[in-house]
Order: sequence, then C-alpha cells, then structure tokens
Amino acid sequence: VKGQSSAGRLTLREQQPVRYDFEAALMKKAYERRLPILGICRGFQMMLEVFGGSLSDETIENNKQNIPSTEPWHLVEVNKDSKLYEIIGNEVWNVNSFHVQKAEKIPEGFIVSATSKDGVVEAIELKNYPFLVGFQFHPEALYLKDKASSKVFEWFIQEVKAVK
Repeated sequence: VKGQSSAGRLTLREQQPVRYDFEAALMKKAYERRLPILGICRGFQMMLEVFGGSLSDETIENNKQNIPSTEPWHLVEVNKDSKLYEIIGNEVWNVNSFHVQKAEKIPEGFIVSATSKDGVVEAIELKNYPFLVGFQFHPEALYLKDKASSKVFEWFIQEVKAVK
C-alpha cells in the first residue's frame, strides 16, 4: 500500500497529510529564522523526518504506559554531553511514555540527549542552534510535580524571550 511503512503502519505524512505538510513547512521556517523549536511526541517524530532522520518500522510495546500521563513510567539516561543535562542536572530522569514508534536515524547535527534503558531514543537536540529540542515522552504532563520537566519549560521560555 502506498504511504505505508514496510510494517504496514501508515507513515506520519499518510496519517494526516495536510497537518504534516503544514507542520513541516512551519518547522523549516522557524529553523531558517533560528527560532526556538520544541517538539513533543509527534513533534519529536516530525523533527526526525523534517531534518533528515527517520522513524523505524519496528513497533515497540514496552514504552506505552497504562497509567495517567501525570505519572512517570520509566527511566531515561541523560547524555552528560547535552544541553539537556546542563539544564536539568540529572543523569537519570523518570518520565512518562505513550509511544509505539522509535527513532531509526538521527538527523545530521543532532545529538541524542536521552535514551531509555532498552536503547530507544527519548530526546534529541540540535547542536549549534539556540533551542531545537525534541522529546518522545510528555514533559508537559509532568511539569507540575517534576523539577526536571519544569526546568525544560523554563529553558524554552528563556530562549523564546531571548529572540529579538
């Protein structure tokens, strides 16, 4: 079937082509203007594709929690060479998770800033860019109780305010 991955799953674009094209164009324009970009869940997946990476055709089942999004589900290891580590100050972060897809190829110039214990990429960031960060999990659901999530949004807001 045209537009489906080799595993038979619809690609991001095929799921919602109008939305995909709009968000891809928006992300590219924001990038050209060096604006801060934060991608969460599908936004993370869009970042992968828009900037030259890809999603795996493999479906993962052990990263989808069955408890409320405001509760952490699993640990991720934070890359000590990342800006994320500098911001949150933790090597390990207890996060939530609802995804069944995973990154296959990271775009050039990006680094993996967090991975789950099973090696699934959970966060990426673009080096040499003010703020282009993506999370496969949902820090927006955790920020009221989780200091690391709060720090991420404070960082993003600080970068937005710095745009002239």
